Amino acid sequence: MKAGILRFLSRRTLAVRLLALLTLALLPLGLIAVFQTFSVVREARVLSERDILVQTADAANEEVALMQRALGAAQGLAAALATIDPSAPICSDILARFDERSPSILSLYIRPDGSVICASDRQEHNLADSAIIDKFFERPVPTVTVTRKGRVTGQSVMVTLEPIRDPQGGLLGALSISIPHSLADTLLANQINDMELAIVDRTGLILSASTGIENVADFEALGVVPENITIGRLGTAHRVTVAPGREMLIAIVPLLHGDLYAVGRWIEGRAPASMIGAATPAFPVLMWLAGLFVAFFAMDRLVLRHLKVLRGRMARYSPERPQNGHAILDNAPPEVAEIADSYNGMIDRIAANHAALAANVREKEVLLKEIHHRVKNNLQLIASILNMQIRSIESPQARSVLRRVQDRVMSLALIHKSLYADTQVDVVRADPLIDEIIRSIVSGIPSTPLCEVDVSLGPVELDPDQAVPLSLLVTEAVTNAAKYAGDGREGNCFIRIEMHEPDPRHVSLTISNSRGVRQPTAGDAETGLGSRLIYAFVSQLGGEIHISEGENEYVIQVEFPKLEPATPLHQAAE
Repeated sequence: MKAGILRFLSRRTLAVRLLALLTLALLPLGLIAVFQTFSVVREARVLSERDILVQTADAANEEVALMQRALGAAQGLAAALATIDPSAPICSDILARFDERSPSILSLYIRPDGSVICASDRQEHNLADSAIIDKFFERPVPTVTVTRKGRVTGQSVMVTLEPIRDPQGGLLGALSISIPHSLADTLLANQINDMELAIVDRTGLILSASTGIENVADFEALGVVPENITIGRLGTAHRVTVAPGREMLIAIVPLLHGDLYAVGRWIEGRAPASMIGAATPAFPVLMWLAGLFVAFFAMDRLVLRHLKVLRGRMARYSPERPQNGHAILDNAPPEVAEIADSYNGMIDRIAANHAALAANVREKEVLLKEIHHRVKNNLQLIASILNMQIRSIESPQARSVLRRVQDRVMSLALIHKSLYADTQVDVVRADPLIDEIIRSIVSGIPSTPLCEVDVSLGPVELDPDQAVPLSLLVTEAVTNAAKYAGDGREGNCFIRIEMHEPDPRHVSLTISNSRGVRQPTAGDAETGLGSRLIYAFVSQLGGEIHISEGENEYVIQVEFPKLEPATPLHQAAE
């Protein structure tokens, strides 16, 4: 199919040129449409990304609210416990009353040495070797972090740390509120089903995830570190290639004044429908193809199909059947219909002119045949007069001369007979003409019946201008052959005449005879007129003659080119 299309395009037909011009005409509009489409796609993509950022922020609202409550509670409790001795029972009572609202939450008063003597579970603990606690006391600021296995709860928890300071600002310890991930992750998982959501800090540490804190490998593989990314006030969104030809949208939204961030991982196939707008650049191409199709279909219906009909009728036209060339168009536009009418009128005029010319040619052929007929009759009349003269003359020499003249006149008469008897007056079939001349000459010589006469003539067509000298040449040559072939009584007497076309543009004539005892004719004289006439006729033919004499054979070989025939009258009429 591809090869067929290429062959169609390689032909510089009207249809191909029309498609090329339509393409050029629609190209500016197509480029504008493509540019506008890309602009719309970009705007749609920006709006879609904004929508995704908003959805990501909304999905993290409850989680953020939980962290805000935890931080607020930590700040309030830290201020309340700043004036209380952590070893007093009231300290643990305050924390226990706070945790009564959320039994899964654990609150601790951690002193700088890592010891815990005030806790909501009223137990003493030792966190002296906790890396999280050590890091906090190195930089005691409000902190939210995570641990996969809490030292006290043994669970995966999100930890909120708030420094406890005395009225003078001295560091007394830290208030720790541990929130189980089972609670925090559930809040995220219940928000939105179209994406996976995680809460991270500035360094990229994952605090909570909708997939569960144990299944955050996909988020970790993203390598999102907010402090290394330029993030706007509303957040940012970018695409990550997850496989050849497949992309995933990642949304990062700042939370709690930039201390925490929500990372949304939009799973492929679940992104908002507006993101599918990337395929819309194909619309201008489809519009271009539709425009080409409509324009080409209209042009085909209005012009091309009618031109095909005209072309087909022109190809089918022939002078013999001009009605086959008439074009009948179906519902053609006026302009095309006028062309068809002009063409049909031309066909009618050509047919009328052809008929008149054919009639004129037929009339001329009849006249020309009549001329040839009358010339033949006149020549035969001359031959008859010569014959009468021969019978009345007693001199053998004079009778021989007149006999030769009579043979030449009869040869001319046979040519004109062939011209008026044949259907074509511009071409003469030389082989039957030569055959009749040979038979006429041989039958008029008494000695030839005793000789073997072999005639081999191939089909040869000649112009009448060449047929006349050829027939006279054959007359002289055969007469000489019959004279010198012998009387046949000594045996081995023959006369051979052969004519053929060695190629379509040349004719070869060979006349050979045996060399016998010449039969003397009374009054016969060696004038040499026959030889001179043979050379003269060969010259008229524009050919070459070769004569070879052997001990027992005499051969005359003539080869001449055929004239290009003039345009036949019956073809001139066409």
